[in-house]
Amino acid sequence: MPQKILCVAPYTGLNILFQQVSQQLLAHQPDQAYDFTYLRFDRQDDLDTIQEHLLTHYDLIISRGGTATLLRTLTATPVIDIGVSQYDLLSTVQSAQRLSHVALVAFTAFSDHAQAVFDRFHLDLKVYGIDSDAELPALLRTLNTQGIDTIICDITTEAAAKAAGFSTMLITASTESVAAALTNGFHLLQQIKTQTTLTDALGHTLDKLNVMTIICDDQQRVLFTSPTLAADALLQQAANKAITHQRSQFTCGTVRYKLVADTDDTCTIYTISKWFKPQKNTATTAGTMVLDESLNAAFDEYFKLTESPEFFNLLHAYARSAHPLLIVGEVGSGKTYVANLLHQYGLHPQYEPFYVDLSHDTAFSALLDQNDSPLYGTDQCFVFEQINQSSPQIQHDVVDFVVQTRLASRNQVIFTLSQSADDGLVPALKPLLNLSRIITLEPFRNVTGDTIVQLLTTLTNAYNRDAGSEIMGVSDIALDFILNEPWPNNFAQFYHTLNIAMASTGGAYIGIDELRHSLAADQKHHYLQSHTPQAAATPANDPNQTLADMVQDIVVRTLASNQNNRTKTAKQLGISRATLWRYLKHDA
Repeated sequence: MPQKILCVAPYTGLNILFQQVSQQLLAHQPDQAYDFTYLRFDRQDDLDTIQEHLLTHYDLIISRGGTATLLRTLTATPVIDIGVSQYDLLSTVQSAQRLSHVALVAFTAFSDHAQAVFDRFHLDLKVYGIDSDAELPALLRTLNTQGIDTIICDITTEAAAKAAGFSTMLITASTESVAAALTNGFHLLQQIKTQTTLTDALGHTLDKLNVMTIICDDQQRVLFTSPTLAADALLQQAANKAITHQRSQFTCGTVRYKLVADTDDTCTIYTISKWFKPQKNTATTAGTMVLDESLNAAFDEYFKLTESPEFFNLLHAYARSAHPLLIVGEVGSGKTYVANLLHQYGLHPQYEPFYVDLSHDTAFSALLDQNDSPLYGTDQCFVFEQINQSSPQIQHDVVDFVVQTRLASRNQVIFTLSQSADDGLVPALKPLLNLSRIITLEPFRNVTGDTIVQLLTTLTNAYNRDAGSEIMGVSDIALDFILNEPWPNNFAQFYHTLNIAMASTGGAYIGIDELRHSLAADQKHHYLQSHTPQAAATPANDPNQTLADMVQDIVVRTLASNQNNRTKTAKQLGISRATLWRYLKHDA
């Protein structure tokens, strides 16, 4: 039976490295059998997520930092900590070389190691250590008063630093560090393997008796699962969940099972057997219109760097007012992101907002004509997008309805205008202007060079986390290109261009050629999104086109149809985001 290894990654990039490096190492150990499970989990996440996984028996767990420490408190399974190597530290510091207000914050064991490395290489970087989470808020307030704006950290301190308004650079693990941890794990498993003989004999006996059993210790940690049950992953998961919630019966598929517990001083033996078939129950779910999560995170960093605390205070105040909210900004300046923030800050964030794209002629009338239309209800949020792109009649009808029915006094009402604040307003929208609280978004071309450098560093670090890459930044000539480019589609265009460039680069630094090519690719995508062909025709098949070319074409077309939303595209194609990145890298 293969020995089972659970790789718990506190960030997505490490999860990708786990998968890549483990498969490479397995190729060199054909005589060894290991069964890998990869899980993205951080100590800040809901504990139920990891506890359900830990109910399944694993021979070894590999993780990193504070997440590894937490796992040791939750399970008796051996846990190997990847740790932070000297190379990992120096690579992150190298990425931050253009920044001047930087400090490293971590728990003492980590910070002492970092200080020793910096002293060895004569690096002048401020290092601060903490002994507990409770010390972190006070330290971050002190660093803020000292003018520090970027925190180099591990995943343990990253969330608090972001919440305090700092930009963060996560110290990511390198391929070498992951390979060393996995190799150490293989050696440990060889030692453990000799101890499993008795367990196998017990399982064989239970199978002969046709008994499905789970044995837990007095802390409800799984010591043993009978092979018949372990072979049915869904049934095993349902049984483990029933044990966690202290239930005497549970359902798996259409079959009902009963769970009988026999407890002594040291362990509990759970016996699972079939009971009856329950009646079927059907439920429906509704989708929610959201930003691509990576773009949303990028806008989060962008607005933290470009807007003052007063801007967010204003959003908080406007979000709870009884007035329509009008967001004015050019294409790609973050209107949808700000609308989502206003919804979160509002009185009823628990209800999903209604998004109405007024550039479609029938969008408003279709919502208005629904039976029990939500427009006549209360405590909802309506986001009317692109009202200035609609016809004058629709503009008049929407504004008149909002005014006459006092829609904003019963609900949160948000309008977005895709234009510059200097372009003025069409006559039909003048009444809306008089009623609304107005939020104007600055174009990306007004952002200072220092802030763009900060954004580059932050976005590069985030990409390394998500894609498992080791990109240091952009070349000097590429930086000049970025600073002098007008970016007509604003930060969204900058972000998409940078991501395409990072996916296509083969070195540690992004060059000007990659940026130019990526900008041209983004402009093509934008053209496809904003233009409708006069006569749609099915493209003819190229007899010389390979299967790989056909797959690549499908990926690119699907991405364009989803407006560059990578999360939605990956889900629609039934592939992981990591696989999508690899396709985009080939395309770029």
